[in-house]
Amino acid sequence: GATKSTTVELTSQKIDKKIASHVLAENISSIIKCCKEFELTELAEKFMEMHIITREEMEDLVKNIKKNSRRMNIYQMKQLLKQLERAVSFRGEIFSWFLKILEDYDTEASQEVARKLEADYEKMCPSKP
Repeated sequence: GATKSTTVELTSQKIDKKIASHVLAENISSIIKCCKEFELTELAEKFMEMHIITREEMEDLVKNIKKNSRRMNIYQMKQLLKQLERAVSFRGEIFSWFLKILEDYDTEASQEVARKLEADYEKMCPSKP
């Protein structure tokens, strides 16, 4: 029978990994603002599922969130996003996957950031003939 896929359906467009990782780097502070602290755990779990971070890294992060200060959690979010950026520089389609995560959060802020990332990406892509 058919196996059930748990991965997000990606767009058919081929993602330019260099442009996508640049767009993420430029927008890290916007992404951090839209992802509330309690979402850090969920984000870490999703990153582990996509092999962006290891299970140990995810478990350490989750364990530390509760005892960390807000500033430390923001630092950890930055580290997580840097790993995302690195992963996108190897596999461009992870950018589409991350946009889908932001859209699925279904908050005004996350939707806005997803639109901005997509628009920035489109702006930087060489126009098609």
